Amino acid sequence: MSQKESKKKFYRVPRMLGALMGALLIRIWDHLSKISKNSQTTIIITIHYIEEARQADRVGLMRSGRMLAEDEPLSLLIKYNQTSLESVFLHLCVEDQKNVLKSSSHSINQDDLTNSASNTNNENMPSLDVTTGETPHSEIPVLRAKRTAVDSCICPHMHKIYALMVKDLTAIKRNIGFLIFQFYLPLVQISLFCLCIGRDPQHIPMTLYNSEAINGYPTGNLSLQLLSKINPEQIHFTPFYDLNQAIAAVKRGDYWGVTAIRFNFSEGIKNKSINFIEKQIHQH
Repeated sequence: MSQKESKKKFYRVPRMLGALMGALLIRIWDHLSKISKNSQTTIIITIHYIEEARQADRVGLMRSGRMLAEDEPLSLLIKYNQTSLESVFLHLCVEDQKNVLKSSSHSINQDDLTNSASNTNNENMPSLDVTTGETPHSEIPVLRAKRTAVDSCICPHMHKIYALMVKDLTAIKRNIGFLIFQFYLPLVQISLFCLCIGRDPQHIPMTLYNSEAINGYPTGNLSLQLLSKINPEQIHFTPFYDLNQAIAAVKRGDYWGVTAIRFNFSEGIKNKSINFIEKQIHQH
């Protein structure tokens, strides 16, 4: 609905209006009419029930984002010689489809195109889906396939991109809290990730089975020197005198792991060191 001398004030009513029925729908239309007339406000209603649009002052029929026609309901009926707005829309869809096919580089059988256009006012003409404006695939497969191919090659116009950008910016301005949440949530995630990853482990409980200590260090005490280099604030060892008991404690979940040092640990380290030195001497 619109007033000729309206202020720069617009209301937009979503398409759910068409889903209402009966007296409630009539009351809503009456209420919108009063708002439009009394406050000189333009009200834009998007609706898929075409015949309901007769109650508006002006009607715009769109297909695939393009405005096919815009005028007063009675003027549209007279101009296209139809008895209903739905018939007007079907007629415009067929004409629009013909124009798009002509502008494409694909060759189309002119006989099929002429037959589909001439049957516009025929009650036996192939039906078009009112919501999409497309011809059923089973009835005119050639037009259906060509239309799909053409639509996939059409690039969006700059004014459409601009309209979408304005729409998104307006939605963001109306919900500042959500905008802040979108920007700050990644910052919080990165901060927590940096705090948790890369730090030295702290207070990890481990079981220790040192066979060298149990047997009185028969081959040396290199195991003690190794253990003394480990920071007790990072790994806390609990000594066990039985390896099976140490493994059982880990299985119960009391500790994270087992550190087992065999009785010949020091001797093995010494032998490996001597062998390494001898190999280096022979190589030189």
